[in-house]
Amino acid sequence: MPTQAHPRAQEQAEALADELSRRGLATRVSMDGLHHPCVRATNTALSRMSEDVYAAPADGSWFFWWSWAERIGPIDDVTKAADAITYVLNPHMSGPASA
Repeated sequence: MPTQAHPRAQEQAEALADELSRRGLATRVSMDGLHHPCVRATNTALSRMSEDVYAAPADGSWFFWWSWAERIGPIDDVTKAADAITYVLNPHMSGPASA
């Protein structure tokens, strides 16, 4: 039986995509086969540097997850997730775009 979607999971995935876009990454939000939001983030200067980040539940809470099933952080901490994703996809540009 599929897991019921978190009421804010799509909204938080969109917020993560917006934050990553501000940091110079190309993004696209979609739904995976389990009805969980997925953010595809790509380094625009090196397109093979891309990652699918999922919003999915574990232990009664919702998290952003790397494609290799490692937690990035809670879906309510978009900045922390964006910091980690930006570092992995573009380590020369870590931190918020305004920094």
